[in-house]
Amino acid sequence: MNVYIAPRLSVLRDHLLARLRAAPLPPRDTEVIVVQSQGMRQWLTLAMADALGCAGSVELPFPARFVRSLAAAVGMSEHEVDPFSREALTWRVDALLREVDLGDPRYAAVSRYLSGGDDRMRFGLAAQVAARFDDYQLFRHDLLEAWERGEHRLDSRHEQWQAALWRALCADGEEHGAHRLTRLLAQIDTAAPGSLALPSRVSVFGVSSLPPRIIELLAAIARHTEVAVYAALLPDHSASAAAHPLAMAFGSQGQVLQRLLVAQGATVVALSDESVSGPDTLLVRLQQELAGADDRDAEGSSALTFSVNDTSLRVHAAHGKLRELEIIRDQIGEALVTDRTLRPHDVLVLVPDISDWAPLVQSVMSGTSTSTSCGLSVRSVTLPFTVADRRRRDESVATAVLRLVSLEGGRLTHSDVFGVLEQPAIYSAAGLDAGQVEYLARVTRAANVRWGYDDDALDHLSLPVADMPTWRTGLDRLLLGQMTGAIPEPVLGVLPHAGDSVGDPAAMAALSQWIDTLAVTLQSWRESRSIADWATALAEFLDGIVQPTSADEREGLNTVRVVVQRLSRTAVQAGYTALVSFGVVRDWLEQELADDSFGSGFLSGRVTVAALKPMRSVPFKMIAVAGLDDVAFPRRDRRPAFDLLSCEARDGDRHLRDDDQQLFLDLLMAAESRLVLTYSGNDPRDNAARAPSIVIDELLDHLDRRTNGHARTNLVLRHPLQAFSDRYVSTDDPRLITFSPLAGKASTTAAVEGFPFFVNTVPDLVPDLMTDDVADIALRHLTEFWSNPSQWFCEQLLRLRLPDARATESPDSELHWLSTMKQGGVRADMLRSVMTGRGDMEWMQREMVAIGKLPPGALGVSWFTRLADEARPIIDALPQGVRTSAALAVHGRNWRITGVVEGVIESARYVVRTGSVSARHRIVAWVEHVVMCAAKQQGAEVPGTTVLTYPDSKKEKAIVESMIEVPNATDVLNGWISAMHDARRAPLKFFPNAAEAYRASMVHNARISLNPKSRAKEQFPITKAAAAFAGNDFGAPGDESDPYLQLCFRDTLTFDASEAEFIRLTTMLFEASWSPRMVAGAGL
Repeated sequence: MNVYIAPRLSVLRDHLLARLRAAPLPPRDTEVIVVQSQGMRQWLTLAMADALGCAGSVELPFPARFVRSLAAAVGMSEHEVDPFSREALTWRVDALLREVDLGDPRYAAVSRYLSGGDDRMRFGLAAQVAARFDDYQLFRHDLLEAWERGEHRLDSRHEQWQAALWRALCADGEEHGAHRLTRLLAQIDTAAPGSLALPSRVSVFGVSSLPPRIIELLAAIARHTEVAVYAALLPDHSASAAAHPLAMAFGSQGQVLQRLLVAQGATVVALSDESVSGPDTLLVRLQQELAGADDRDAEGSSALTFSVNDTSLRVHAAHGKLRELEIIRDQIGEALVTDRTLRPHDVLVLVPDISDWAPLVQSVMSGTSTSTSCGLSVRSVTLPFTVADRRRRDESVATAVLRLVSLEGGRLTHSDVFGVLEQPAIYSAAGLDAGQVEYLARVTRAANVRWGYDDDALDHLSLPVADMPTWRTGLDRLLLGQMTGAIPEPVLGVLPHAGDSVGDPAAMAALSQWIDTLAVTLQSWRESRSIADWATALAEFLDGIVQPTSADEREGLNTVRVVVQRLSRTAVQAGYTALVSFGVVRDWLEQELADDSFGSGFLSGRVTVAALKPMRSVPFKMIAVAGLDDVAFPRRDRRPAFDLLSCEARDGDRHLRDDDQQLFLDLLMAAESRLVLTYSGNDPRDNAARAPSIVIDELLDHLDRRTNGHARTNLVLRHPLQAFSDRYVSTDDPRLITFSPLAGKASTTAAVEGFPFFVNTVPDLVPDLMTDDVADIALRHLTEFWSNPSQWFCEQLLRLRLPDARATESPDSELHWLSTMKQGGVRADMLRSVMTGRGDMEWMQREMVAIGKLPPGALGVSWFTRLADEARPIIDALPQGVRTSAALAVHGRNWRITGVVEGVIESARYVVRTGSVSARHRIVAWVEHVVMCAAKQQGAEVPGTTVLTYPDSKKEKAIVESMIEVPNATDVLNGWISAMHDARRAPLKFFPNAAEAYRASMVHNARISLNPKSRAKEQFPITKAAAAFAGNDFGAPGDESDPYLQLCFRDTLTFDASEAEFIRLTTMLFEASWSPRMVAGAGL
């Protein structure tokens, strides 16, 4: 047996092809080349087709299939389903664990776990034990043989119970894999030359590790036929002082493989690697060192030097996964621009977990041209790519099915249900389309559907059923609303719910039927069944609830059906007849669909994105590796405590850490021109530093020694948080590259220094208020503007709405606690009902529970009683009379304001608050008052007085303040509209909380000036404003914590720097309110 080693697969490939070409097999013989990965199989098949003209009469099996074919060739029978396969062992072990006598001392180590566990916990243990037994068959056959003889060889409390289980599994006389392999070895060893129908020639290609038993088998075959092993390894210099530091650090797995092969009599032949040549780049020099082409450099006797233009090896520190992929995309784009010979199929991108990274890859690589809200046409780099190694569960249908089955035993929350229903194959089967699903999600949320199907489902969970926001309650309200429309009165004891539009009765009916069917099915799954019955039930369920809409979905559905069929077949072959809960079946489905051994998409002519896992040493011109974080790579071995492999380490044992370190060494040699390494060097949320993988540190440590400490400075690039940072267009570091169309906008001169870059790119999204045309302005927009000009700028012009940091309530959970804002909303609803003549408090409480403003049950009654008591002083303070609204229309210089104000009773307008009055409330009331005064002065029959009523701090009595008519109100509005016009280009430095504090202080001082005998001290308005801007730890947060102000002003958000502009704007808004006339006549 010859073992050919070379640091590059291309050298091994050329040697293999030369052998095949020099000594072709007879036409009827099949060339057998054993490989260990799908990618290797495709790469080698294409290489043979290119070199030999075709790749016919060639088999490229994986090792397990190769062993089975040898057994068949020597006449050894094989089961249709191996009773000692991992799948069959799982069910067989579970059956044995069911019958374990917990008092048996052999099972003392697991008796406590089994006694306190359920079906799922026991099945989980069975799956783990089956995986261990599967490993023992390959790596510890002697241990299994000792157990079968009744011997115990290890000093572990977990050996006894595992040995007992193993003997029980072997009691029926079935032959397990370890014994079958031993028998196969013996049969080959003792056979006379030429007596066995073995392959004419066997090659094993591209391996860096092999189990010892497979090596023994290859050595046995080599006595009968030609065997050659091609291993992408560096020479084993571990016993030599000339060993390369990186080879020693990362190549221990390959060194062990060479020693095991030599121990079996193999001859190791190191092939010369003439391909390690080309441009004098850092990567090529490093590869020459590793290949042993320059031992002097490996010893460090001559220093490596860097070139500014050397892009062969770079390490990029980013802010999270998304930025890592953006950087890799930009690096690929730059490589394609500078190297005209590079093609997409020459590029490999590796990520740690393809399931986690695939959605980000899809987002980053498939850049599309879009128009932003700012009017910019944005197009990022688009790369043709394919994602390999996708798990079967990542297919859309498999994802939908797993989400469906996960609903059993759960709360049937709104988010979970629509997470399933949004899948095309599911909503198509329900008779819906994507638009209808979006509509139904919105209206059911508005109808307060949160979780639980109906009262019976809640009762099954031992929960109270009174007024709970279940699916059935919400759907009944919606269906009734489709018939009655939006009415405030109950119908048949149910409050109808109807939106502002007509709705979609057909969609509502389809959803109701789908939910009912789903609930009935899930309820039927509560009973335990046999595996065969579960397989039948799942097959029928799939037929009724999944309707593929594309070829990919049909393929995905077929995949799930095959898995379900195998469930039944495997259980039957394993002799498993026990009844199991659905949770066990669901766990098995998730385990099977998580298998990634069926991946495809390698070498498809596009950029290949694949999982970072062993046997990925296929050469590419450019290789990019993402996710090289300290916590992610190399992977840690997290073996169960009862894994007996760890009790006695042996050469050839698999360790994830060794696998990954060998993989990194293979990638260093596989990259032909560029190697891009990325890791998350900073947390994207708080910029906290993160450590890179140990493999990056060791690589940089070695290069630092070889470059007199210059490696990290020259190789590690720390990227900014955003791809559009001005650092990318500055001359500070030309190595930073981005293809973001927004790059450099941040460095352009803004309208006002300190504003974000986008202030100069905002188009005229609102009418020009200073043109000859009359601009129509809604009163609501004017109040929104002055309530927070920065928020108005972001939402109205940029179409940017930030998430509400106060929204901490889960939309899928019923209410338990009401925030201060929600309490105010309930009190306001009470006030509104009383003012409109609907004073039935009992029905009011039921209505608020139904719409989700109060918790259900006794807790809701308690909240309602408390809040009603708090609102009572305000309700009692309201004057008697008919409450009406007033339509306003005010004409000014090239503008017109229109709107409606509520709360008009006789000659005054009443603004009533049932809670505290914030700066926003004051501003809205004041703006509406000034507009109403302007309308009155232009001849409208509207009040000129506004009465503001709100409770004191203890909510025991009402405080009443009045605002009298503002003279020349139209002139005041002219200034406001002018400021609104200016704010279209850049946000104003107006701070609502500080402005209210400034106004209150000015009113206070005005009162003192009107009453010389007052003992009150004069206040400093600007000091009060500064304090309100900063906020405190005991009250409402200040303006400086407002997210819209932070976004608009960034690092320039300071009160001192904005003081002059702030005073100008506050005076413009509020000056009339603190005039002696207003203070004397009103007392606001």
